[in-house]
Formats: sequence, structure tokens, C-alpha cells
Amino acid sequence: MRKRSGQATLVLVVTVMVVSLAVGVASARRAVSGIRRSTYSQQADQAYSCAEAGAEQGISETTNNGSSSIGGPYGPTNLDSEGGNSICSYTYTISDAKENENGGCTYSMDTEVQKDDVFEVNLKGYNGNFAIYWGSSNDASLEVTLIKGSSPPYDVEKSAFYCDTAPSPSGGFEAGNQNSPLSGYHCYTNSFNIGGNYQIARIRPLFESANIKAFFNDCGSVPVQGFKIISEGLAGEAKRRLQVKVTNPQLSSIFDFVMFSGGDISK
Repeated sequence: MRKRSGQATLVLVVTVMVVSLAVGVASARRAVSGIRRSTYSQQADQAYSCAEAGAEQGISETTNNGSSSIGGPYGPTNLDSEGGNSICSYTYTISDAKENENGGCTYSMDTEVQKDDVFEVNLKGYNGNFAIYWGSSNDASLEVTLIKGSSPPYDVEKSAFYCDTAPSPSGGFEAGNQNSPLSGYHCYTNSFNIGGNYQIARIRPLFESANIKAFFNDCGSVPVQGFKIISEGLAGEAKRRLQVKVTNPQLSSIFDFVMFSGGDISK
């Protein structure tokens, strides 16, 4: 009887030890997992900060060196603590902002162009057809201003378009084409035949904000529209990637409402 009681006690003791060990192991795993998550979260923040530093360096390069800055990857560059220990590193590449798409080249921003703001396209030296694609939740209309000429005074050609899915505004707006072949864009204009000495196109969304994309059928002569910077930050096991687009310098939209004169003003 005592032997059985001793065996039962031994089994109970072993069971308690196993359960305690399991609880301890589980607690240790949770603690280690928590430390890993905390460490990774800190490293991810550091990696993102490094990616931002790389993007800022890329912006500085394009500002100072223009098209000659296209290339990469540049780096890696370390960011060190005050004690000299490396916190994180970054590399970045710089490319032309235009993309190959639908048998031609396209250029757009990563965000909507706000109502009455201006999306500017560089046409200098381009010879070919040029069209504009646009769309929004509530279809905007477009005002297109083409600046032409090799020297002052420049010629100005204006046109305006509305999307067929929206009511036609009054005052000479042309209907845009529907069934756009570019995903995410509701309408597009007929092609402008650009050749000779066109300089820029200034495109303004009216009534609503809109995504706008310029399409060139001949990629060979498309001038640089701006720059795309892709920066990657690395800290420990964490990587973060950041993309930034930098436009060419352009006049503010307010200047489209200003009258310019190369000499005396005649009434």
C-alpha cells in the first residue's frame, strides 16, 4: 500500500515538474518573441529613417547635377551614432521619371493633381504624338496650355476637354475619349502632333482633382520629365524601401492667371 502511495506521489511530482517546465518554456518563448518584436520594430524605424536619408541625398543629387545624376545604386552609406557605431545604411538609385507603357512612354505623378493646380510636361526637343489620360472619382475636365516658340514672344495654344461620363461644361470644351487603354484612367484626349519648337504643356484639372498621365508614342525623343528615386534602408534584419518622384522646376499655377508682356502694355 505504501509502495503504491509512493509511486503515485512520484508521478504527481513528475507531472508538476513537467507542467512547470512547459509553463516556464512558454513564458521564456513569449519573452524572447517580445524582445525580438521590439528589436525588429526599432530596427524597422531606423531602416525607414535611413531610407528617408537616402531619398534626401538623391533629391540633392538631382537638384545639383540634373540628368547626369541618373544611375546607381549609390552607396551603401552608413549612418553612425555619436559613439561611431553604425545604426543603419542606405543605398539609392536615380532614374528618369517616365515609364515604358502601352507601346510608348508615360509620365505621371504618384498622387492626384489637385483641382486648379498644374501638371507640367516637358516637350522641348520632342517630335511625335502626345496625348493626355485622366480620371477621378468625379470626372474632372482639363485645360491644356501648349507653349510654343524658340524665343520670346512665345505662342500659346489652349484647349479644354471634358470626360464623356460627366456633363459637358459650356464654352467650347471637347469630349474626351472613353475606354482608355491605360488602367485607372477614364478618359483621354486625341493626340497632339508635337514637332518643331514646342516647349512645355501645362495641364490643369478643372472642377475636380484628377490623376493625370502624359503619353508619348515615340520614346526616343522624349526629354527628361523629372526623376524617380528609390531608396532602401537597412538596419539589422529590417529593410525599408522608399520611392520619391522629383519634378522639373515649374511655375506655380497662379502664374497662369497673370498677364505677361515683353514691352509696353497696349490697350
